[in-house]
Amino acid sequence: MCVLVYVSSIDKKVKTQLLDLISLDATNCSVKNIFESFKNILQDKNIPITNVIGMASDNVSVMIGHLYNFFASYLKSEVTRNSIIKIYLSFFRYYS
Repeated sequence: MCVLVYVSSIDKKVKTQLLDLISLDATNCSVKNIFESFKNILQDKNIPITNVIGMASDNVSVMIGHLYNFFASYLKSEVTRNSIIKIYLSFFRYYS
């Protein structure tokens, strides 16, 4: 999983940077395992999860899901009420 950060530099330009690539175990890609891997990366880099203000994902169900058991719901449950979580979906059309 690719984790990107958006950084506002001194010149007030927003830049996208790669924070880390998270290696996931394909035999157990449960939402809980994916989210714990994400939290571990943030902790390793001393970034509070409350600094997360948004999320972008494709339309895969484990990320945006249905009902309550998906990555975005785990993320929303971890941030304070003062944090803003926006979920952005990217839709891709593949042509053969």
